[in-house]
Amino acid sequence: MARLGETPRMQGQHADSRRRIMNGFNLAVDPCIPVLAEQGTTEVSLTTCLTAAHRFAGLTLDTPLEAVALLRQVLLPAYIDAVFQEPGCPPPADADQWAELWSAESLDRWPSWYPGSSTAEPPITSYLKRHHDLFEVFGDAPFAQVSDLQTPNGTTKPVSLLLPSIATGNNVPLFSARTEADPPALPPAAAIRAVLSAHCWDTAGIKSGAAGDPQVKAGKTTGNQTGPLGAIGNVIPLGRTLKDTILLHLRCSSDGDPVDRPQWRRADKDEAGPEWKARAPLGLLDLLTWQGRRIRLIPEQSDDGVRVRQVVLCAGDRLDGGTPQVEPHCAWRMSKQTKRQVPVRHTAGQAAWRGMLPMLAASGRATTHGSSSRALVHVREMQYGGALPADYPLRVLCVGLVYGTQKAVVEDVVTDLLPIPIAALDDSGEAYQLVEEIVQQSEELRQAVNRLSDDLRVAAGGDRVPWDRGQRAGDQMMQDFDRSARDALSGLQNNPTEAETIRNDWIRAARGVVWKTAETLLSGAAPQSFLGRTVKNQHPQRAATAERWFRIAVTKILGRPADVHSSGEATR
Repeated sequence: MARLGETPRMQGQHADSRRRIMNGFNLAVDPCIPVLAEQGTTEVSLTTCLTAAHRFAGLTLDTPLEAVALLRQVLLPAYIDAVFQEPGCPPPADADQWAELWSAESLDRWPSWYPGSSTAEPPITSYLKRHHDLFEVFGDAPFAQVSDLQTPNGTTKPVSLLLPSIATGNNVPLFSARTEADPPALPPAAAIRAVLSAHCWDTAGIKSGAAGDPQVKAGKTTGNQTGPLGAIGNVIPLGRTLKDTILLHLRCSSDGDPVDRPQWRRADKDEAGPEWKARAPLGLLDLLTWQGRRIRLIPEQSDDGVRVRQVVLCAGDRLDGGTPQVEPHCAWRMSKQTKRQVPVRHTAGQAAWRGMLPMLAASGRATTHGSSSRALVHVREMQYGGALPADYPLRVLCVGLVYGTQKAVVEDVVTDLLPIPIAALDDSGEAYQLVEEIVQQSEELRQAVNRLSDDLRVAAGGDRVPWDRGQRAGDQMMQDFDRSARDALSGLQNNPTEAETIRNDWIRAARGVVWKTAETLLSGAAPQSFLGRTVKNQHPQRAATAERWFRIAVTKILGRPADVHSSGEATR
């Protein structure tokens, strides 16, 4: 087996024995994809996952980075390539053709518009049989890896390099239970999931150089980007079942690019070598299976079977333009500085619903909030075309990474799961207007509470809290809005025509939350704040004045209470 400090000659001596014991783990037939089945969480092969997708609720989301990587790097491209791209079958051209796939029991069937569909073997089953060898995890052509990848000095790194939650190099999580000298021993399924995750999310900074790459300097490669998903705020539509989830990503179009294909079926084998390139994606399949790193797992035989403790990780391909036209999983906004479309990122420590307006702008045109992801634009088109009901229980998984220190370490994982009313994807409809009100009103109430807190501090003789320091009362209050906001989203999802009733429920709940917070601040105000003080060039600052201005702000934001006799609102 290859170990830390092993030379190329030593690696060659072990190559034959490594191939003998390691061939045999194959994504197509061996359990490696965690799914939610009727009996609970289980791991299934790629073949079972796709052919029985209608029986699974979805991928397990315990490790969201790996779940997104599996969906993008394997499931979506394998389905699209098997049924449409490789056989030359056109994707659905409109909502009616897409609805045919949606209503079918299984993904493993030919569309009616494919010639010979009635006699041909099911597309996914035949595809994975035909390309069985391309999904081998170890051996001469390892899946999503580079065969015989080596560093110039033959060293390897602990497999924890692929796992952002475990200490390695400069990345030392606060609560990591391991050190770099004690890497985990990953079974093959976990190891290949970590590889796929690294292609998507790996940190930037200096990487080991690959032997044979002319761009290596002093054994290293500099200027590396993060993995492609680390640069965007990922927005992943999820359906009732895994089958629904996959079809929600299948866009309707008149044709596909014949040169586009997933990484395991590339015609140009040179791209799988040690030399990285900067280029634009050839199409959707190329982007989904983008090889953000050059990786090789170093397997070893143990008492528990095949395990991976060491890895070679080098620089991978770099995206160079063309992404906004292809990328399906993030919203976009216009940058004031560059005057170009840039991806919308998720904010750490903030519930996803607070920043959801860009993802709802799915009309296909840019709005003041930005423009939605291509996947959600497709969902809106299918609902508009009658293929999806307006009350379909769509959820969106929001995932992002927060990097630190020149993006060379991982500081935080941002993840949230939102119910999305499909009716709200129409930015001219009442459902969208209600969601926009909820987001904007909650933000205005946050600012109003922060101003009340500041005014009370000034009245007591103190200073206002700087906007970028400390815990502010309005910011803490946003956690109390979370349940009410999600209830409103779920209500709109189930009853898209009841927007007015849901609006009234939201306003009632928001008023209760904001006044609960305000009363805590007012009851805790310092005694001297009631007499107040006069600040130069300003009105006298007193607790009563602060409360009066706060009442005016809340009324302006939420309106006057409809029933002044309920919940004590006559005083509010």
